Amino acid sequence: MPSNKDFPAILHIRDFIEHVEPDPTRPGKGFSMQLRVSLNIPDKDIRSDDVEQDDIPTLIRFFNKGNRPELYQPNAFIYAWGTFLTNSSDSEDFHILLYASSVDR
Repeated sequence: MPSNKDFPAILHIRDFIEHVEPDPTRPGKGFSMQLRVSLNIPDKDIRSDDVEQDDIPTLIRFFNKGNRPELYQPNAFIYAWGTFLTNSSDSEDFHILLYASSVDR
């Protein structure tokens, strides 16, 4: 079976923006943005008091080629896709980090 390195997993997100900020991993790069959304993956078949379903904090990092930051405001609906990683650490809870190939509003 091919490794994930050769065939990266792609995630498509359609959601509302909660927070907009510069990409903290690229300081001084004005076109680099980070959007925060809460990804909700509904489970159609499981309805039980024993199962908790929480939103997953998701960071979307991308290069704003058109330099139109005014398009990306809280509560705006976006569609983004790209490769992603999951992360969990002592300082932060589990979250998804999407390196977006495309972000449309």
